[in-house]
Amino acid sequence: MEILIVKTSFKALTATWIVTFLSLFSLNAQADRPSYNFISLEHVNRNIDNIIVDPFSMGINEEDFSFDGFSLTGSIEINDKWFAELRYLDIEGDQVTRTGFTAPASSFSPTPSGAVTGTQQSKFDTEARLTTTSIGYQVHQDENSSTFIAVGFASVDVEFTEHSEFIFRDATGNIVPPAPWTPFTQTVSGSDSGAIVSAGYRVNLGRQIQLGIRVDNMFIDDSEISFAGELLYKFAKTFALQISSEITDEETQFGAGFRFIF
Repeated sequence: MEILIVKTSFKALTATWIVTFLSLFSLNAQADRPSYNFISLEHVNRNIDNIIVDPFSMGINEEDFSFDGFSLTGSIEINDKWFAELRYLDIEGDQVTRTGFTAPASSFSPTPSGAVTGTQQSKFDTEARLTTTSIGYQVHQDENSSTFIAVGFASVDVEFTEHSEFIFRDATGNIVPPAPWTPFTQTVSGSDSGAIVSAGYRVNLGRQIQLGIRVDNMFIDDSEISFAGELLYKFAKTFALQISSEITDEETQFGAGFRFIF
């Protein structure tokens, strides 16, 4: 399996979070310190540009992928300093149907009568799941903010399902029936795991708004650093609306959902 992922700039998104932080910081007022007892559920969209996915050596061209799914995070305080955390991401995406290759009809078997060329067209359905479990420590905390570090274990599972069909044409370019000819489906999957090291900062900006920033370094195959931010609006003591974003050298993710604080 060969997966090549390139081209996503995240400077603009990073600047957005910096501006948000600076503009809201002036709103800081006395509030309880950020809680590490919560469950969050978000709908997420993850975008990756110019992916080459070629698990069947078909020479598929580059495509832009857009994944949709959900993110679930649970955190619980062990004591005033230590906490445990579980994060789970499940996303799915479809690659636009593309032509794998076109060849003389004699290259295929069986070959319908009157066919001169044959084309294989394919679409990939992709599902990815990322799970991380961590133990964290609050290195600094006051009545409004908290700074933490965490270490843990991460695992990722990816599955590609290829849906292919053959289209045959005669010398004038007309499709030779039946169409499609001998469709088939194949699936490949892979998984990997490794360590994850995290650091973050959470601050209450008034009694209803909380801002969080986080850096993760995940050691799966290669080292990959991601930057994340979240903004919470507490409309009740134990419930909050939240929006989030996450960026790496290769991917951009946005999310929106709810948080239950206990």
